[in-house]
Amino acid sequence: MAAVPAAVLASPEDVIRDYREADGEVENCYPAEDFDGAIRLLNPQDRLYDDSVGVILTAKARCARAAGGAAGGDEGSGIGIWIGIIVAVGVVAIGAGVLSRRRTGGGGDSSGPDWE
Repeated sequence: MAAVPAAVLASPEDVIRDYREADGEVENCYPAEDFDGAIRLLNPQDRLYDDSVGVILTAKARCARAAGGAAGGDEGSGIGIWIGIIVAVGVVAIGAGVLSRRRTGGGGDSSGPDWE
């Protein structure tokens, strides 16, 4: 048999075994389906009273990042978020300026105070 990465032959049970043998950590990477399956296999008490779900989800995200987003990540979305934030702030600033100008009577009108 050819050399095959352990994660390819893994199962949800392997994720749970890794979690228990590593004292509450998941040290290895597995396919995303195995992480999801492991969460489904946890007994309800483990889901309620320990951090197994959080640890498994954190390991799943870590492995997805390590794989370059191949495990369901959304590569390159960070810049899109920043562009969206900048555009939203610009729109709000322009809207606030227009609203302020309308409330104060706009520029060029002589009804305001005479400072000279």
